[in-house]
Amino acid sequence: MYNRKMVPCSKIYEYVMELVYRCGSRKKAAIYAHIGVPTIYKITSYGQCSVQVPTAQKLLTALDRKRREDRAMGATPEALMEHRRQAARTEDQMEAVKKHRPRVYRANQPKFTIPAPPESPYFEE
Repeated sequence: MYNRKMVPCSKIYEYVMELVYRCGSRKKAAIYAHIGVPTIYKITSYGQCSVQVPTAQKLLTALDRKRREDRAMGATPEALMEHRRQAARTEDQMEAVKKHRPRVYRANQPKFTIPAPPESPYFEE
């Protein structure tokens, strides 16, 4: 058990959350992926954790299988659609803030110029 390779939870977090949204809950996602419910809770709490490579493979395979099922049925779960809508709203708000942010124009300030060197008594033209 101790010589198994481990995967950090941060690498599979987004995929596991998509599986949770597609299944409807963490418990349903764990049952669908054939892994323990505490493992899903550990991964989705986004703590400093790691899971074994076979567990990560089960989760990614389950997500692939769920995506194919949803595509074949032409259905997308409401929780996933709401998550996508919320992400789009947040992105639109960020763009609006970026567009309406007052900019500091320096039109009234003179540009920096290099001053002419002082006259030298040693140089004649």
